[in-house]
Amino acid sequence: MIADQYYRSDGPNLSTFVNVPTRKMGVRLRNGLLVYVDILLINERNNRVQKAAEVETVIDDECVRRLIAASTIASSLEIYVLDGQGEKIRKILEDQHISHANIYEYYISPLGNLIAKPVSQAASSEQVR
Repeated sequence: MIADQYYRSDGPNLSTFVNVPTRKMGVRLRNGLLVYVDILLINERNNRVQKAAEVETVIDDECVRRLIAASTIASSLEIYVLDGQGEKIRKILEDQHISHANIYEYYISPLGNLIAKPVSQAASSEQVR
């Protein structure tokens, strides 16, 4: 739902890959490990990750490992967490020295609409996606 609403490919040279529930596009880290970030926006001209996004429902040690890996593959990282979990993720990112991520809290409205609101300093607190 987040990928459909916010990560449509913009332009002829960009492609969006959603790796949930089926893995479609991985990125190899410098150590050789292949990681599958939830959403990747790839520039086809240079085959580089333009943007990466992670959607987290549970914040645990595995989540932290995924965020660390995702932060190394793209200069633009967006993290979506359940409403009320943004500050917890912000603290984890600070502890891991990850400063280039934008954090969004999301929820489903009673009408079934996805609502995402920024909690990171990079976006205005009044902005709603």
